[in-house]
Amino acid sequence: MEIAPHMEWFTIRGYEVDADNRLTIQSLCNYYQEAAGIHAAALGLSIEKLHSEGVTWVLFRMQMEIGRLPAAMERVVVETWPVGVEGLQYRRDFLARDDRGEIVGKAVTHWVVVSLESRRVVRVPQCISDVRLEFPRTVMPASDVKLQPLDDEDTVCRFRARLGDMDRNRHVNNVRYLDWILECVPENVRREKTLSSMDICYKAESRQGDRISARIRAAAALPDEADSLKFIHCLALQEDNKEVARARSVWQARG
Repeated sequence: MEIAPHMEWFTIRGYEVDADNRLTIQSLCNYYQEAAGIHAAALGLSIEKLHSEGVTWVLFRMQMEIGRLPAAMERVVVETWPVGVEGLQYRRDFLARDDRGEIVGKAVTHWVVVSLESRRVVRVPQCISDVRLEFPRTVMPASDVKLQPLDDEDTVCRFRARLGDMDRNRHVNNVRYLDWILECVPENVRREKTLSSMDICYKAESRQGDRISARIRAAAALPDEADSLKFIHCLALQEDNKEVARARSVWQARG
């Protein structure tokens, strides 16, 4: 099935901005997922359709670059398109711009199809892999950086998954993981710097009532990240120390 990229406009609401009246990273991620969901539904691949087939979409990895974050009542347009199947993963890219055409953010996402019964990854069905652009472009290269684990000594925050954290797959929504990761960044960093990129890999599900340990440690710089501050992050279940997510964030001085 040959398709076209999808464009979705959003007006930034007051509850989607932070204390500086700027769109939050979490809200931007919600825009991405809303646009993807609308596009998937238009293509006959909504989460409800997949549920009827005994499977579902699950986000495996998300790489983001962040530009100028607009203020409340500004508008953002998200353009999204499927790039195609890469092994057991299905890649979808995103490009967000403001009213002036300035880039708000870019994202590369990799999704897997999971059996609702076994909760295991299955091969991407043919009906999904056939949905593609004739000449798919990519918004940026996919990262080949291996995200590193952390140990117990790095635990700095603890959380408990609540009913309001659940999504339609009956597990903690992936944006809540991002909430927990950002909550652990030192206050002086959040006050003096801005998040310029985030790479997060989702490794396992968590559910209502689970207790989560969030760990953070300063990370080594890559060659193209001079003058930036880097952190590696890990979320794990307190009960058995099973990892649910790993991430790497890059922070730059406010402009």
